[in-house]
Amino acid sequence: MVLSSWLAMSVAFVSSSVYWVGVALFKVAAGRMPPLRGDHPVELLVRMLGEPVWLIGAAVVLMGLLLQAVALNALALPAAQPVLVSSVAVLVGIAVGCFSERPTPREWCALLLVTSGTLMVALAASATRSGSASPPSPIGLALLIPPCLLLPVLVFLTCDREPAGLHARPRAGIVFGVTAGVLIGTAELALEGMAQLDYTIGALPRTVYPYLFLVAAGLGVAQLQTALQRHRMVTIAFTATVVAKTHLLVTGTVLYGLLWPRGAALLLLAGGVAVTGLAVTLLPRHEPLP
Repeated sequence: MVLSSWLAMSVAFVSSSVYWVGVALFKVAAGRMPPLRGDHPVELLVRMLGEPVWLIGAAVVLMGLLLQAVALNALALPAAQPVLVSSVAVLVGIAVGCFSERPTPREWCALLLVTSGTLMVALAASATRSGSASPPSPIGLALLIPPCLLLPVLVFLTCDREPAGLHARPRAGIVFGVTAGVLIGTAELALEGMAQLDYTIGALPRTVYPYLFLVAAGLGVAQLQTALQRHRMVTIAFTATVVAKTHLLVTGTVLYGLLWPRGAALLLLAGGVAVTGLAVTLLPRHEPLP
């Protein structure tokens, strides 16, 4: 599908906004479910699939991802990433307006940092000549896939414990947001491969991308659902978004042989990625005191 750049950017923003509506339904479903645990994966899957609100949310999230695939087919990653990240404003609006969450001052500062980093990446993208994607080497995929799938699952299983002690402060769930972001970003890398490399429908089952997408997206959604039950949506979803889109931009550019900007544009891109990463480190590790 051939789209103009402005139309493709609009589709990219709408895709992320639709995705956040689905995540909001996940948050509603989380309140209707018994306690979820990452070290009980079968029970976790059964409880998610047995909740009608969750199933509706999953359908909405899938719709958002399909729209994102349409946008990625027409946009280079450096141009798409700022638009996708800008949907964080929709996330904050849903968290505040629908769930009465109140971001802390440090979270507002992190949001400002992400805004600044996104603008820097957008400026770098405007000075970058777009190029066609090329299929990644088997070695590149072999080096990428196992760490991106296994490490988040390992962290999720080993960190799935509540803080001990009567006066222990509840954690904000940053670790779960990071691991979910790595998995979701990996799923989006597979989506990028399917969108940019122009496979036909019949050829897709002979590639690794649909299977990588299903595994990474399934694991990422499971981690996201568990974290949403325990922590605030604004913290979990913000962290997951920043990590996922940064992962998509940097790893996708290397993996698919896309063109890097040069000169000042490269410095802007590197600065934007660094500022965005700094935003995650600024997020509070514990929930605010009442």
